[in-house]
Amino acid sequence: MIITCNCGRKLRIKNPPQKKLKVVCPECGYENIVINQEEKDLCFICGKTCIESNLLQNGMRYHQECLDKLESKNTSFDEKIKNAQNALSSISSEIRQAFDQRSFFQKLFNVVPDSVEDLEERAEYWTKQISSWKEDKQQILIDRQRELRKVYDYWLTKPPDWGNRSFELRQHQKNCMNCGKSATQGNPLQVHHIIPVSHGGNHKAENLEVLCLKCHQKEHPFNISQDFQEKSSPSNQSNHYSALIDKIEKSKKESLYISFKYRRFEGVRDKHLVQAEKLISKEDGMYFAGFCYLSNTSRDFKLKNMYKIELKESLPGPRLPADYIKEALERKLMIHCHYTKRTGGKSLRTLEPIGYTTFHGVKVLECYDYLTEENRCFAPHRMAKIELVKEPKESKVITGLP
Repeated sequence: MIITCNCGRKLRIKNPPQKKLKVVCPECGYENIVINQEEKDLCFICGKTCIESNLLQNGMRYHQECLDKLESKNTSFDEKIKNAQNALSSISSEIRQAFDQRSFFQKLFNVVPDSVEDLEERAEYWTKQISSWKEDKQQILIDRQRELRKVYDYWLTKPPDWGNRSFELRQHQKNCMNCGKSATQGNPLQVHHIIPVSHGGNHKAENLEVLCLKCHQKEHPFNISQDFQEKSSPSNQSNHYSALIDKIEKSKKESLYISFKYRRFEGVRDKHLVQAEKLISKEDGMYFAGFCYLSNTSRDFKLKNMYKIELKESLPGPRLPADYIKEALERKLMIHCHYTKRTGGKSLRTLEPIGYTTFHGVKVLECYDYLTEENRCFAPHRMAKIELVKEPKESKVITGLP
């Protein structure tokens, strides 16, 4: 088994872990946590089986109920403290009433009624109980915050406690860790993810560094607002990442389709129309799995490579490329279409479909191409202006190579 460290080094593991395994990188010293696939199906908080779609950066899931419990300020001591305070208030009223009911001479000589001593003992008991229960409640809340921080370490986007994390780091580190300069009004200190969240990075202290605004801007291809860290407002990249996850979750809940453009290797861009199924955490970042209607296959898409995302309520147009291909195979017809290669070249082609096959993990259509007069593979989602014909029609190169 081979994993990739945050620094990019490949680490070999002889035996897959039964549950969790800590692997320290000899180059950068980073502690990589490897989780067994069965372990990923357990709730990160309670350890029980979890089939909910709430996913963390480390690939594990969590029950929403478990998270709500950790985020809650309520404990089992709240009702006890409330009842004890009511009892204490009642005792105080009884003591005042006992003093008010004394006779003239008892008040004159400041005589303490016999019942007051017993009431004061009861008041002292409840006071101690309230103090003890408040300490227990505070410890429970501290433990919850500690566990909650572990969950937020692997939050898919900026965690809810990011403002506190950023403030703590900037209070501890007063100078830029790159250039050594201190914060100024025009060049404030900010917190930077060494391994970006979109690349699988987490929010632990070892993956964070304090940089000044100028050094931080050099690390990103976009402009960073000067109030980025101070107001805990996310960057453009994080906003995109968070909004994308929200759209994927919305498409799953409301059965919508996701239309987007996708950057592949060497800057190649594809267009896809997908019905999302689930989010997946891999070593190199977050993906989502879904069925692509344009390529007529199920596949995984890396979130950081998606852009121009739109949600659609229905499939566009009366027919998709897969519909034409199905009919062509059944009726033994040819496909005449405009085809755009991944390199950008465009052509007019007549294709005689043979059947589906797989190329680099992608479902493609094997055809006899009348333009090049040979068997080739074609991606259905790159076909446009499709018509079914019985005889070959004009085939020519419009731009690029055939």
